[in-house]
Amino acid sequence: MIKAIKNKKLVGILSAATIALVCGISATATTITANASVDYDFTMVKGAYVRSNGDAAIRFTSKINKAQLNELVGGVENLANAKIVTLITPTRYLDEKGITTFDSTTEILMEPVEMPADEFVVNSANIRDPEETAPENYYYYNAVLYNIQEANISRKFSARSYLEVNGEIIDYTPFSYEDNSRSAWEVARAALDDENNGLSDTEETAIGTLCATYTVTIDDTPFIVKRGERLAWYEDTIKATLGGEDTTALTYNYYRGLQGHDNTQSITADTTLTATYDVVQFSLNSDNTTYSVAQGSVLNKGAEIVIPETFNGQKVTSVAANAFVNNQDITKIVLPNNVKTIGAGAFSKAWCLETVVMPGVGDNGALDLGTNAFYNCGALREIVVNKLRTTADYQVFASGDVAEGKVDVYCLGNTSNVNLGGYNGISVQNDLLSGNVYTYSDAQACGYWSWKDGVYGDEIVYTPPHDYTGKNNTCLYCGAQDAKGILYEYGTITLQDTLQVGAERVQEFTGYIVKGLQSTHTGTEVIIPAVYNDGINGEASVIAVASNAFMRNNTIVKVTLPQTVLSIGTSAFYECTALTTVIMPGVVDVFRDVTTGGMNIGDNAFTNCIALETIVISTANQIAGQKFFVNTGTYTDYTAKLKVYRYDADGKAEFSATCRFYKHNQANMFITNTQNNGTPTESELANGGYYLYSAEAPTAEDWAKTAYWWHYDANGNVVAWEKPVA
Repeated sequence: MIKAIKNKKLVGILSAATIALVCGISATATTITANASVDYDFTMVKGAYVRSNGDAAIRFTSKINKAQLNELVGGVENLANAKIVTLITPTRYLDEKGITTFDSTTEILMEPVEMPADEFVVNSANIRDPEETAPENYYYYNAVLYNIQEANISRKFSARSYLEVNGEIIDYTPFSYEDNSRSAWEVARAALDDENNGLSDTEETAIGTLCATYTVTIDDTPFIVKRGERLAWYEDTIKATLGGEDTTALTYNYYRGLQGHDNTQSITADTTLTATYDVVQFSLNSDNTTYSVAQGSVLNKGAEIVIPETFNGQKVTSVAANAFVNNQDITKIVLPNNVKTIGAGAFSKAWCLETVVMPGVGDNGALDLGTNAFYNCGALREIVVNKLRTTADYQVFASGDVAEGKVDVYCLGNTSNVNLGGYNGISVQNDLLSGNVYTYSDAQACGYWSWKDGVYGDEIVYTPPHDYTGKNNTCLYCGAQDAKGILYEYGTITLQDTLQVGAERVQEFTGYIVKGLQSTHTGTEVIIPAVYNDGINGEASVIAVASNAFMRNNTIVKVTLPQTVLSIGTSAFYECTALTTVIMPGVVDVFRDVTTGGMNIGDNAFTNCIALETIVISTANQIAGQKFFVNTGTYTDYTAKLKVYRYDADGKAEFSATCRFYKHNQANMFITNTQNNGTPTESELANGGYYLYSAEAPTAEDWAKTAYWWHYDANGNVVAWEKPVA
């Protein structure tokens, strides 16, 4: 329990919640409303400890400058109007919640210990404030955690205090793990190591017992533990120390547990224990340079085995035939990348096997996965691969007497590398497989799988597919937008020239890149939003269309790109023969000379788009090179029909040298040819191949410049303004 201390005497018993804190019973946190703090000379004493007969206790001492507190309350006589409240909590609660500091509003299990400001104690050997050169200038307030159970003697507790005056919180003490966290074992050790502790021989002996250490010997390996600690706290250290290779016996020993002690119980004396192991046997392959997981594995029920990458300094490259045949113990095996083959019948009738991680095993065949390698593995539910290719007549995942396939495939790489073969996607010779293939993502994203806590070979976590019933068709789980059949990839593009962005010129842009269409896309129109969110990388601009994204798509008729799309990749729309309209006002395609062509539209981007007749472009385009080109040797009856609709976000486009189109043997799709400083010739204007944008109906002055103006209608279609009849 926690009590306040006054003049070295423990006084006052707190609530049942206080007792629960020490005993580990669940209790309700106390909430106090805090106001903004003020920077007073108000701190906690570093390393203060309890002098006692060996009782497990920790003192947390706060101190505040006398002059400041007296002035704040209006004199010493008014100290009773102020109080110091010390908040104490097990340090592990801070760590579990990722909290590096705490105050009265933090939602963690803690106890406030209230001490009226006029019940201070003076600095003495009892307080131990060695860093303060003028302790007479401070009031000191002690809160003591005492009668700590054996299991918590070595556990740290943390504390922080606040000053309250007339019901208002004025200031907090600074918090740090180093200064304000300590265990009963540590304070006992601090008292014992203090040459000026003033302890009697009896007290020193008692405190020495409190901070005792014990030796736990496991299979001739000693481990030093503090009083109150449990071996469960050392599980990772024990695993890392024990077991490992036995090159004489050609075995690898996996530490499993202890005999002779419950590792959840505190250590109270020197102890000798025996470890238990799962044991896997290896054999040297015929090449005398690599090893195989061999027959003769000795396992315990529920064994989970992680095969090492090397044994005896050489790579482990295979699992031998029949290595785990009829095994009733193993539930999971994780193979390293360099294990490339699994022998025939290696896990046949391994009834309890649930998970196999085999990232190095590739194509299904006699050289990679042997016949009946996983025959009749009735508990098998998941396999992890980079590549898996089955055939209709090759038997690896055969069910035997298992009624239905329940094994899902989790792919670390490209799912196109997984081909389950057979009829309806599943070979009749591999009917353990369910047909489900899942894609990996580092993030726990909808419709993807990942390792729990990001640890390779640990538990698999699969997140259900997106649910786009949220606001504005966003996913209820991750906030992703409905892609509406568009395939996006998050990445960075580098333009061939810089663009002016605000006061800077920028060449690299990061955001979403359109990769093409998914099989779920319907209709003949593609509309790309300015901003997208895939639920993994967050909301960002759509910045580009990738190379080959829509290549030879003969369905799409119209593509609308936002101004955020700055680049069109090589062959992005190559031979899209039904495409009539492309709106891309953000793509600024400048050039160095007429022979090299544009820089932000890739070569062949619109080559052989024989139906293309409308293109909306920026006012800063200068297009040349083989981007808008039709091979008239193939399309012999083609005639130029592409009209240019020049857009300006300010509402009115003008003729200028910054927007030119070079009609020559590499750009034969344009009706117009504007080599003359961006202004079409009279004959070109008469062809109606070059339009200027006007958001509002053109004026008489506008009509005098050109007879060809356009705007968007209410549905986003490109529509020419009709010139009024004179």
